[in-house]
Amino acid sequence: MVTFKGAPLTLQGTLIQVGQRAPDFSVVTPDMKTLSLKDFQGQVLVISTVPSIDTAICSLQSQHFEKEAKAMPSVKFLTISLDLPFALGRFAKEVSCTEMPLASDYKERIFAKNYGLLIEGLYLLARAVIIVDQSGRIAYVQLVSEMTHEPNYEDIIRTLKSM
Repeated sequence: MVTFKGAPLTLQGTLIQVGQRAPDFSVVTPDMKTLSLKDFQGQVLVISTVPSIDTAICSLQSQHFEKEAKAMPSVKFLTISLDLPFALGRFAKEVSCTEMPLASDYKERIFAKNYGLLIEGLYLLARAVIIVDQSGRIAYVQLVSEMTHEPNYEDIIRTLKSM
């Protein structure tokens, strides 16, 4: 169950599960290039999803993973939201986000639907962190139960170090 300030939210679809093959997706970067799961093939990928890059918690989460991307060069990090690519580009410049790509699922919401993270009615992504292993399988899923909270970063880093 996911809430926003205690009010329940409904997610469309079925949340992905550990062990299943990661569904492909197509997202757009600030420079309007397409990224897909195939671009990270053979690498460990941390996907951080945020409802809106222009909110305090989403900004903190994205900046945290930018630092982790610099500290863990063997792991790839990607932040996805439904924000327009231009907003993501502005944010990346403001906070010097250079190691971790930011991408938008605004066009067809393929990622949102395939991963079960689209918030019904609001059409935003739920806050979550997903780790895809080198073989393309889901190794970790953390759906943050309260949208106004940050993820449990220690649990994510512990999982990455054990891979």
